[in-house]
Amino acid sequence: MCPRSGSRSALDAGDNKSLECLKRYLDYAQKGPAVLARDVRVDPDAEPESPFEESVLQVLRDWGYDVQPQVGIAGYRIDLGVRHPDAPGAFTLGIECDGAMYHSSKAARDRDRLREQILTGKGWKLHRIWGTDWYRNREAAMDRLREAIERAVADGPLSVVADTPKPPVLVPDPVAPEPEPVVLHTMPERTWSAPYVAWHGELLPTPTAELHTPEARPALRRLLARVIETEGPVHEELLVQRVRETWGVTRAGSRIRPNIQHVLRGLKQAGRISKDGEFWDMPGRACVTARRPSDQVRRQVGRISPVERQLALRELAAECPGASGEELVRLAADFFGWARLGPDIRAALGQDITALFARGALTGGPDRITVA
Repeated sequence: MCPRSGSRSALDAGDNKSLECLKRYLDYAQKGPAVLARDVRVDPDAEPESPFEESVLQVLRDWGYDVQPQVGIAGYRIDLGVRHPDAPGAFTLGIECDGAMYHSSKAARDRDRLREQILTGKGWKLHRIWGTDWYRNREAAMDRLREAIERAVADGPLSVVADTPKPPVLVPDPVAPEPEPVVLHTMPERTWSAPYVAWHGELLPTPTAELHTPEARPALRRLLARVIETEGPVHEELLVQRVRETWGVTRAGSRIRPNIQHVLRGLKQAGRISKDGEFWDMPGRACVTARRPSDQVRRQVGRISPVERQLALRELAAECPGASGEELVRLAADFFGWARLGPDIRAALGQDITALFARGALTGGPDRITVA
């Protein structure tokens, strides 16, 4: 007895599906992950999965970019795909909106590392935005996002072209985490940081002795001790600046500077202050905080003690587990108020990260850093 036509059609459909799967497998075995780039799926009606993604999407659309949420590809989803303005249908950059809670899991970090390797291995360019950074340092995060998109647009469209299937089908993501809502007012305070407080007191009585003379040393001792108590750990050059401001002199020459250093050595020998490299502080200070810029003080990288810089780096790594070394450096630059990363900043922060790894405060590698 011949099977009914409907049954034969179902068998043929099953055979065709099996042959198609075999064909794709053989294609992958021969050409590698690049062939997965053809498996892009988009749903025109897809929506962002969290308020964080909605916020980023709105900014991108306000800038005039065509953005597709939830681009499905090879079993994964990219949060936001930015289309190239000069190549209809082609993408130019993938945006990943990462929450710290998801990446605090080691298993999640391992999955994400594999996921990123697959996506970048087949031609996708990705830019990651941390939820904590987006809400706490919005302007700097937006500047980096705009810079990444402009650089990607200049490089041209990706080789991945998304053909919208009919009906629309999203590739399922078996390991996709639950969306993490980011609520600004519930984010923890940075108890490890504080604004920089500069000493602006008046000496009583007003110093009358010439700054370079021994007669000025009693007033110098009072001034230096108070400045170090308020601003320590403080770089020696900033101490010299405070002294000049108090005496009303424009520069510390070959006679003034040795007099200041003489007083500092005396205070140190008396146990009233301590020195670490070029930085002075109160001995046994119980708690060092990472101080962010204030209206009065914006410090260069060399004027911030390594202890303070490393504290900021470690705490920022705890806020954004899984961040790369480059991302951590940029987060620290934002915290200390540096708009641009010069070689001096990169060198200092790079040495700090190396020191944190050496003493076991940080673990992982340059692409994924976590707090031990």
